[in-house]
Amino acid sequence: MDEHAIREGVRRIGEVVREQVELFSTLTGHAPAARDEPVPAPPDEELADVLHLPKRANRERRAR
Repeated sequence: MDEHAIREGVRRIGEVVREQVELFSTLTGHAPAARDEPVPAPPDEELADVLHLPKRANRERRAR
């Protein structure tokens, strides 16, 4: 599936969800809650140290 098809599918899902929310609002008489302001992303943290282990010899293979 290409990117265009995925974007089109997401757009269609959003359209259906919007219609359902409008219908729910009509039935209940309540408007949907307002969206909160987006939370800013935390600053980039330093990456963890990685310990590279030595490779196993052929005779030390794990049992399957």
